[in-house]
Amino acid sequence: TVTITVNGSVRIVGDANHRITFSGVPNLPLKADPADPGLPLTTPKWGGLWLQNSNDPNNVISYVDFIDAQDVLSGSNGTSRGCIYLKESACTIDHCTFRGTHLHMIYGDHCSFTIQYCDFPNVFSATESPGGLDNVAEPIKMINFFLPGGQAIIRWNTFRGNKGHNDVID
Repeated sequence: TVTITVNGSVRIVGDANHRITFSGVPNLPLKADPADPGLPLTTPKWGGLWLQNSNDPNNVISYVDFIDAQDVLSGSNGTSRGCIYLKESACTIDHCTFRGTHLHMIYGDHCSFTIQYCDFPNVFSATESPGGLDNVAEPIKMINFFLPGGQAIIRWNTFRGNKGHNDVID
């Protein structure tokens, strides 16, 4: 799985008329969803954008569409690092959308963030069941407290729903 990893500062900024898209390779054949083979066939997934060890208060991801970014489940507790993974980092995530994932969309591990004006889709369609995807199909997940002086501000977003034992924000 291809992942974009940044061990430094990040400034990915589009605008309302010039959005940035991060996606896997288009037009590949459908295959089993790596999150749960019981789900319908899907487009191939890529690993997402990981920001690690960056406390730069100017880190920003704005007006970005994440398509088919779905980190493969790993570890004994079935953890997915999400479309955007923040590890020991600070970031503002603004006006982003997410499509084509059944796992975490933003995953923070000992981080600080502001998430605003983002659109989080319904994780499962009307005909899909979460099956064995409990506690991993949550749009926003945060673990291990905040960075010193950090915060978790989640405001002015749209959450379109979820199923099973999955929180919208955990």
